[in-house]
Amino acid sequence: MTTISTEDFYSGMRMNYKGAKTLGMAIVIVAFLAGAFNSILITNPSILDTDPSTYVIVVMLMSFVFLVFGMKERLEISRDRRDLAYAALIFAAYFLALSLSRVGLSYLFITYRIDALLFPLLLASIVTAVFGIDGLKRLRYPIVYTVFASPLLLIPVLGLNQGFALLNAKLIYGALSALGIGVVEKGLLLTAPSTTSISISTTCVSLGFFAAMVMFLAPVAYLYNGRNSRRYLFVAAGIVLLLVLNVLRMLVLSMVWVYYGLGSAIGAFHLFAGQLLFYASIVIMLLLAGRFGLSLSEKSKGRAAKAKVTVSIGNYLPGIALAMLIGAIALVLSLSYTHSVSSPLQLANPAQAPESLLYSQVFASLNASGQAVTLVGSNLNGTVFVLGPRQANLTLNNTYVLASVSTTPMPGRIIGAYNSVLESNARLLRNGITVKSSVLTGGNLTLRVSYYALPYNVSGSQAFVNYEFISLANTAMQQCGAGDSGAVEQLQTAVYNIFSGGFGHNIMNCQAELVAAAARG
Repeated sequence: MTTISTEDFYSGMRMNYKGAKTLGMAIVIVAFLAGAFNSILITNPSILDTDPSTYVIVVMLMSFVFLVFGMKERLEISRDRRDLAYAALIFAAYFLALSLSRVGLSYLFITYRIDALLFPLLLASIVTAVFGIDGLKRLRYPIVYTVFASPLLLIPVLGLNQGFALLNAKLIYGALSALGIGVVEKGLLLTAPSTTSISISTTCVSLGFFAAMVMFLAPVAYLYNGRNSRRYLFVAAGIVLLLVLNVLRMLVLSMVWVYYGLGSAIGAFHLFAGQLLFYASIVIMLLLAGRFGLSLSEKSKGRAAKAKVTVSIGNYLPGIALAMLIGAIALVLSLSYTHSVSSPLQLANPAQAPESLLYSQVFASLNASGQAVTLVGSNLNGTVFVLGPRQANLTLNNTYVLASVSTTPMPGRIIGAYNSVLESNARLLRNGITVKSSVLTGGNLTLRVSYYALPYNVSGSQAFVNYEFISLANTAMQQCGAGDSGAVEQLQTAVYNIFSGGFGHNIMNCQAELVAAAARG
């Protein structure tokens, strides 16, 4: 009986250049989809005119289209074992950056979408495993494109939303005045002769739609053949077209408002008109691509001859296996994203929540400690609570909680003034909250302090509370153990503590962990 080894079996399976390239790209897309799946899952599927940062869903979805368009490049699946080492090193850098940022930033990791900001490293490791360093160079544009799946880089632009709305209000006012319509303009408010008013708000001209337009047209421009200057012009023309159509929309609605008043039909149309114009602009630009000297015709030479060359699949298996392994590990690392605490990305000045309502939520959250909660009072640093029987000082087994409100998001900070730090470490919980703990000296006391921050939504306003749990260091404390941390969180915590110089064990106040773990996204 004749036996055939696995190596001989795969050596007998051969495919041409085009088939091998298609297989390699399919592996890249599947592996990247696995690694990015939970990040996509927690992203709003719609572009909201109330939140310009929601444009990122376009980048996340178009990243896979961009990779398909990368098939135009001359890609070959790598058979060089050194490329596997390079891929492993890039993924190691991804894991290190992921661990340090996720533990260090606490809930801000998801708020600022650092998970998506690290997409280029993840994709680069997968591409290198399959197509090698040469493939990494040839697919550099799709890889760099994925960095915009996080709104972080465009925050300075998106933050101009209010100013952009003012500019459009002046454009509409100028157009109405040129048509002889006597309206009065004051900021975003336009007042008609009938004394009724409308506002050209940021939702009418959200910069998020313009960012989405750029991110949609960029991969399309890459697919077309033509000079780079023509590609840039094509993308710029799409922005201008969307701007012109949006101004015309606002002008027409304003004229209807002046002469007839705004009926329910006009109001309903206004709600979805922005998205309608976005899709219309895309269709128009695709139809006009030829006018910009762009085409889909093949201009490269020598591919037909290369397509006749056959190669063995067996030589590709190590790279394919590593790419799929990277995607699987990235998927496991991201499993807890779906129930991580986060706050909406505030691009304008965050509103101050009513403190009375806010502290009622803080008071309720402290009940998760399982002990009686007593409001002691307030000082310049914040509001003080005590867990357990109230005492006049820290001589017994009490834990004091100092809660202070911040109008800007932060991962947590030590509020009090202490002399020195004796021990310090951090622990990441399953819900994405990082509890940091320290043993500190203050005056004649040695204190155990655990601290973190939580976001709160109060009456539609976003506020952030810094929690600081304080107890005497020699107070008998229960052993927290693994607590509410899973295997991934414990691993990332260990990496963070090693690189941040964290040391010390069992210094966390377990009541702090109980309260932090009770927060849900």
